[in-house]
Amino acid sequence: MFDIPNKFIVSSRLSTLDSKEILYILQLAHSNWEEQNLSKRMRRYPKTPIICIGISNPQELERVIHDDIPIIHIQEDCIALQRVQERQDRYQNYINNLLWVGTSSLWGVVGYNIKRIKSFRGTQWRMAISGGVVCLSMWTWYTILRMKRHYKFLKDDGHAFLMRRDVLRSRRNTVMQLLIPFWLFVGYSIEEFNKV
Repeated sequence: MFDIPNKFIVSSRLSTLDSKEILYILQLAHSNWEEQNLSKRMRRYPKTPIICIGISNPQELERVIHDDIPIIHIQEDCIALQRVQERQDRYQNYINNLLWVGTSSLWGVVGYNIKRIKSFRGTQWRMAISGGVVCLSMWTWYTILRMKRHYKFLKDDGHAFLMRRDVLRSRRNTVMQLLIPFWLFVGYSIEEFNKV
């Protein structure tokens, strides 16, 4: 098991969990996180905890999320809080998918216009397209960061966790799941525009 120093593990003030339960929760969480990402994060942010155990109310959860803790354990008996977070996760997934499809479509439009611009002689079109590419690049970067910082709701053996996507999967998985479908969609959009 990946060894996490005690300073990176915090427990809720209201939690009644003993050390054996905390160890069991860490073992459950261990099956989901990406060890390499956690070790990088511990080196980069040595004063920020990695995991918070035993959250039992929304105010405490909001504080922990604000403190940028990537793995959050919700108390087993807080069913209402777990359901709210599960709904929030589904909603955020829906919004992220819409953002990603919309961003990919915009890149397709920009790619199509870049191919068409060769036939125009004026510099105004080139300046407009260049500005659009810069703005769209910044928007794409924001969308990727938003998706990486999204908390995913996971349930294992009755214990609920919120884990940020940047600790759930490696950089290679991020490229495979985000950027390859993105560029395939952009290429398909350009081809479809060329047929029109």
